[in-house]
Amino acid sequence: INCGALLGHIKSIDSGETNLENAVGQTGSEELIRIVFSSWEAVTQHPLLLSSHLPTIVDWVLPPLVYLVLGQNVEWRVFSLRLLLETTYLVANHEATSGEEERHLATNNKWLTLIRESLLPHYEQILMEPDPVPLYALKLLVTLTDYSPLFIRLIEESQIVPSLFHVILEQQDNLVGTAMQSVVLLLNNLVAYKDVNMKALYEQGLVDHIRNLIIEATGLYLEMDDKRSVKTSSNLLLTLIDILHSMLKHVSNIVRLALQAQKSGTGGDTQAAEDLLLINKPLTDLISLLIQLICSEDVDVSESALLSLSLMVQLYGGEHHQSLTSQNVASLAEALRSSRHPKQQKLLLRVIKRLVSESERRGGSLWREGDALIEVLQSLSRTASSHADIGIAWLAAEILRIIGL
Repeated sequence: INCGALLGHIKSIDSGETNLENAVGQTGSEELIRIVFSSWEAVTQHPLLLSSHLPTIVDWVLPPLVYLVLGQNVEWRVFSLRLLLETTYLVANHEATSGEEERHLATNNKWLTLIRESLLPHYEQILMEPDPVPLYALKLLVTLTDYSPLFIRLIEESQIVPSLFHVILEQQDNLVGTAMQSVVLLLNNLVAYKDVNMKALYEQGLVDHIRNLIIEATGLYLEMDDKRSVKTSSNLLLTLIDILHSMLKHVSNIVRLALQAQKSGTGGDTQAAEDLLLINKPLTDLISLLIQLICSEDVDVSESALLSLSLMVQLYGGEHHQSLTSQNVASLAEALRSSRHPKQQKLLLRVIKRLVSESERRGGSLWREGDALIEVLQSLSRTASSHADIGIAWLAAEILRIIGL
């Protein structure tokens, strides 16, 4: 409470309600502000101490920090935003890991009102400020949206999504920078939320942004040599693929519901499903990249890429004319050969079957340049030593039948 009261005094100094400089001079006033900030920063280094005072922190400390983020002094605004981020993260992290039923950040009306009415309306301006302000601001939104979907709804209401895409454009030359990673994490939280307004995201260019980012991130990932850089680029790539998967899953759900309604004779909005397929069709440009990524040595990357590739070909088949290039066929053969998990092999075989069926329909001939893949398929088709292998053998034999072998 005392720390909150001191931060409240700083707020009154910053707003001009209290004129401390007349009493102690500018240097003395700035020194007091610095001491108060440093004192609270020191307190945040002790999470266990904070954990027993969460309601007090949300009531007394976070509100003045929000006010100071919007204050007059640039230096104190940056300091306040960093402290607001660190304090919010500690509260959110403790409540998430402790299993406590009460969620102070999502139930305190004073705090929520400050976020909705004071902080978020200024976020467009905050995100346009010089570094490190946008970075801290983005991390704060990531923390809040990780914590509760309530804050996703507040972000939607505040209409700051266009500013997020502006940050992406501003940071496109620094793909693995912290700001880009933060805005991508935030988009992932938004897109993964089942009740998010996808239409609004599409209108802001979500499809093109994600397609372009995955193309750039994949190129960067495949070029990286040093382990530290590979880890950073793989984290970014994994988050982008997660976003892609959520987008495809959203389309898949709408298409499935439309088909079910049509099949049952209850009608269904097939036009909406067709429009959605058309909006997301540029994502098929990623098929070749996803095929390359399923050969990645990073298991997380390869598995995530396969899941998205599977959804992609379920929705679009092999519509992309370069789906079965010689390089892609070689990658599919390598992925199939190196896979040791029956579930992964089955998923990959279904992908190959769909791509091959579409290619053959268009007059393609896999056997002309797919020797390596055909060899693996023939080997699998002869393997039926277990119940799981029977399904694999059948799929492999079915693909060989489709191509006339």
